[in-house]
Amino acid sequence: SGTINGDTLIVRLDDVVKEIKSKEWKFNLKDNLIKTVAHYASDLIYEELTGIAGIFSTRLAFVSSDRLGLKKRKFYLNIADADGQHISTIYSSNATLMSPVWSHDYKRLAYISYENNEPQIFIQVLSSGERDNLSEIIGPANAPAWSDDNNQLVFSATRDDNADIYIYRFDTQEIRRVTRSLAIDTEPAWLGDDSLIFTSDRSGSPQLYRVSLSDNEITRLSFKGNYNSDADVSPDKTKLAYIGELNGGFSVVIRDLSNDDEIALSFGSLDERPRFSANGHLLSYITTQHGKSAIGLLTVDGTLGKLIPVEADNIRGVAWSPLVQ
Repeated sequence: SGTINGDTLIVRLDDVVKEIKSKEWKFNLKDNLIKTVAHYASDLIYEELTGIAGIFSTRLAFVSSDRLGLKKRKFYLNIADADGQHISTIYSSNATLMSPVWSHDYKRLAYISYENNEPQIFIQVLSSGERDNLSEIIGPANAPAWSDDNNQLVFSATRDDNADIYIYRFDTQEIRRVTRSLAIDTEPAWLGDDSLIFTSDRSGSPQLYRVSLSDNEITRLSFKGNYNSDADVSPDKTKLAYIGELNGGFSVVIRDLSNDDEIALSFGSLDERPRFSANGHLLSYITTQHGKSAIGLLTVDGTLGKLIPVEADNIRGVAWSPLVQ
């Protein structure tokens, strides 16, 4: 139950069976932050009841765009609450923006901008809006992903006429080349500190692979269908979510890495970019409904799916934030 006493919200969790009060929290409601407090209270209650961290206070980053005339668009890098409300635009450009990804300390976003007519990785500090062009060091690049300690960024870059996977270290400014092939290697994701997942067409069609960072040994992971790509790794490193070709469409698939069991979670024709929530129990993704793009939400066991109402057009590249401390 919840009651308001002046500037204080009192939330009490009761055991109605035993008729006892099990937990009580008090929140300051100054500065009109009622919804923020409500999200935080929901996180605490959810964790108290389930033992699982709540994600009501987490946020979504995504790109949207508006048409300017017949051939031009304006792109917006946005942040919204996990329920799609309170959208704020942190950067806009007439150049294409794509692939936002949160640092694990919740302080920065890395994303791609084509403002210099080639794909470049920018890193934006959320508190100040300051932007750094990392591609001034690493060159044109795509598909960034932060390491768990935020000291490394893995990305795909085209050198010598083909795309391979590279890692940049912020502390030493060292660039390491991870893959070397004539294929297109892209969409890397961290599987712990010692290996990566990535997409490659080295077999003739886009498939998922794992590469060991200790010896660069590469193992193919996906074999079903002619198209599997854009994998995300669950926070506990036990599952993959990715896009797979299914019945002529592109759907969200989840894979248990312990036994390789796979479950198709969505059945849209053009679903893309599945991303785990910070507690690993939900997935966000981009889907198309009635010709319009939208942010979808799925439970990892496939029991629930819904759309998140977002007041934006041509949504692309959704990314879920880490837990808010």
